[in-house]
Amino acid sequence: MAYNPEGELGGMFAPPHIAGDPVANAAVQKWMGENWGAVTNANIDQTRMPMPIGGSGESRSVPYGGTIANTQAFGDKRGALDPEALRVLAQGGKYDMAGRRNAIAAQLVANNAPTPSATPATDTPQQMPEWYTQRSLAGW
Repeated sequence: MAYNPEGELGGMFAPPHIAGDPVANAAVQKWMGENWGAVTNANIDQTRMPMPIGGSGESRSVPYGGTIANTQAFGDKRGALDPEALRVLAQGGKYDMAGRRNAIAAQLVANNAPTPSATPATDTPQQMPEWYTQRSLAGW
């Protein structure tokens, strides 16, 4: 079997290191220079995507009574790390940090965009339902 200096899966994984083999050492050093260090422990937090803000800030009913805000966000409040960045941090590889920053900026713009009101404003006063007024008059 011939030595593959590109690495496995088209260069996704580093080529094998063979001690004392100058071709293998050169191939590993070349791969490390091209694929290692794009994502580090220092810059992994830059890949956090802000959680989308849902709803209009109003509440909704939940089972067994009570309400919960529509803007509920779960998980890390700083946002979710990009799974691809975690893979690159662990295994090495190429990572498009500028593309991720553009996606984060788009999410921030979407979060700050005005949301339409949940109930449209009308000029006429809201009428009570007929069943409610009948109950009220009956003394319920």
